[in-house]
Amino acid sequence: DLGTKLWTLEDSRGIHTLRGMSHSGAKVAFSRDGTLLAALMNDWRVGIWDVQQKKLRHRLQMPAGFYVDNAGLQFTPDGSHFLFSAGTKMTAWDMKTGELRCEWKLPPGLADQIGVSQEGEIRLMRGETQNKTGGPFSDNPPSIDPRVIRLRVMSWDGTMTTRKTINRFPLHFHRSGTTRDGKYFVIKGVKGNGESSVLVVGGEAGHEIYELPATYPSSSSPLIIADQSNCLLQIHNDPEHNIAASLFQLNDGKRLPGLPYFCGAVEPNIRFGAMANGLTTDLYDLKESRHLLKMQSAVKASSYQSQFSPDGKLFAWARLDGTIAVCDLERVNQELKTIEMGW
Repeated sequence: DLGTKLWTLEDSRGIHTLRGMSHSGAKVAFSRDGTLLAALMNDWRVGIWDVQQKKLRHRLQMPAGFYVDNAGLQFTPDGSHFLFSAGTKMTAWDMKTGELRCEWKLPPGLADQIGVSQEGEIRLMRGETQNKTGGPFSDNPPSIDPRVIRLRVMSWDGTMTTRKTINRFPLHFHRSGTTRDGKYFVIKGVKGNGESSVLVVGGEAGHEIYELPATYPSSSSPLIIADQSNCLLQIHNDPEHNIAASLFQLNDGKRLPGLPYFCGAVEPNIRFGAMANGLTTDLYDLKESRHLLKMQSAVKASSYQSQFSPDGKLFAWARLDGTIAVCDLERVNQELKTIEMGW
């Protein structure tokens, strides 16, 4: 099934464009209620939009980290604050005023992930080094300074508590992920014996729940989490059995039926998946194993984090001209049904 082609992306047929930033886009994050969208640009600025009004509310300058794809972005559950972590700082920003509300100083680190419990506890997991002075980089090799994963609880007075230090991956860590509420964190890394694996950590107590084999050896392969269903997606290249992604339950590691498509983002209930790549963005029905839609643009998409809204109705991705594309799945489906091409 070659799907349906929707060639026009500029503000038509259920696709709209958010503007107001001048540098190329990197990654996006929705608020819990889906009304706000944050986008990190490659110049370390973040735009915050009101999604319904398509209005840029804030343009914020973040403290520069090391690599934009390693930055952590998250809203508090009520959407009152935006949280950002990268490099050697974590910051919190007031969404009413756009002002800096709190700042935390950190050791050099990568693979930042922020989760906020429904009760408001801010949890930060990231990869650092054992001695905390040098960063996890090639000029500070793991033979001298082993890599560690630290889970911290951040307080609004600028202090923090280390809940857990994980020594499972002394050689290297690659990718990470979290549920929005910080109930689960996942990290992919290289153990002391040179083997790669994925570790699932409970955010509430910091306990290591279980370890999964890395189903794809590449360090760049992402870990995708479906929030509502608490499932983890990994690349799994198995063309013989028509499997492109392995699916696991986060609570116990149970392996679920594989999926025929690997997606850069999945809808929270794993009904839909999407992949923004270059000039095209593809939408898939994962339940029915069907390619629904191919959207084409004159502007390339960022290769970093795209995201579905928590209710699964919107899909957003950053583009290299500084704009953010937002696809309203219900509206697109309605438009296509008028020509008998909906799903």
